[in-house]
Amino acid sequence: STDFLAFYTAGQFVSQGNGIGLFTRSPFVSAPFTHAPYEALLFVPLAHFSYPVAAWVWCVLNIIIANLCVFLLLPCFPRVSKRPELAFLAVGMFLPVLIAEFNGQDSLLTLLMLVLCFKALSSHKTALAGCALACACFKPPLAIPMLLLIVATSKRPWVFLRGFIATSCILLLISAKAVGWGGLVQYFRFLRSYAAGPDQYHVYDMPNLRGFITWLFASHIGETILQDALATLSFFALILVIWIVRREDLEFQSQHYALFVTATILVAFHEYSYDLVLLVLPILIIWNSASSQSSRGNRCMRQAPLVLIICSVAASLKPPILSWRVASTS
Repeated sequence: STDFLAFYTAGQFVSQGNGIGLFTRSPFVSAPFTHAPYEALLFVPLAHFSYPVAAWVWCVLNIIIANLCVFLLLPCFPRVSKRPELAFLAVGMFLPVLIAEFNGQDSLLTLLMLVLCFKALSSHKTALAGCALACACFKPPLAIPMLLLIVATSKRPWVFLRGFIATSCILLLISAKAVGWGGLVQYFRFLRSYAAGPDQYHVYDMPNLRGFITWLFASHIGETILQDALATLSFFALILVIWIVRREDLEFQSQHYALFVTATILVAFHEYSYDLVLLVLPILIIWNSASSQSSRGNRCMRQAPLVLIICSVAASLKPPILSWRVASTS
């Protein structure tokens, strides 16, 4: 698939010692690599295979990662673990998971990092949770909102930040080893130019606030006003989530994490339907807590991510009215 081609090409560049070439625009590179350089090292072994073989190997690895995520989460959810076969089946047949697997995407790696972060927080290993989230920074639009939400609501934010910053520094050195310091500078320049090019990606296809706001208002207001409105809405959405969690004044709960993940999906600046694999976490959390007796506040904690999940999934669909809207503005 074209999606995996970017990762395969990145592995080839790094294995040939031409890491800086990852972020150089070229007519010979049809699928640019836009993630953090350290991720490219994961694809170096696959670069030694032919492309068809590498694509199938990566697809199988994605399936293994999806099942590993369920396996790691089952001990955290006693009600879900009563029917583990249903959990594996539900996750395996979840449409975003299938899209990620057969398009050769790396979204399931992000899910794995968030699962590890969740397990660490559940076990009160706050620094280790920061380390796990730092490893997900190959997709900054998804990692940064999670970082803000966890730090703003954590009882031990500095402990979390210590693990996050330490791991980030290690990954920065690994990235520099892979592409050189000049390559890192080129990476940030490339991201800036890539994001500025409106034809580089399809904003209408993004299942988040950005995609919805762009679809709704792009033909009526300028780009600057649109971006300011999006930033304001995203800011207030994050503040609302922080307020909901902090008003309970409780230690970390799984419902908190469900809310963090779904809010992150909605406010992320750059994502597509395959990134909705992250909804596996809040779905299993809500499943586990659905039959529990709880207070009104805890019911709110369950219902809020449920509403956000419905909104996120609905945003990934393309109803007839959306097609009409796009056609009318073109």
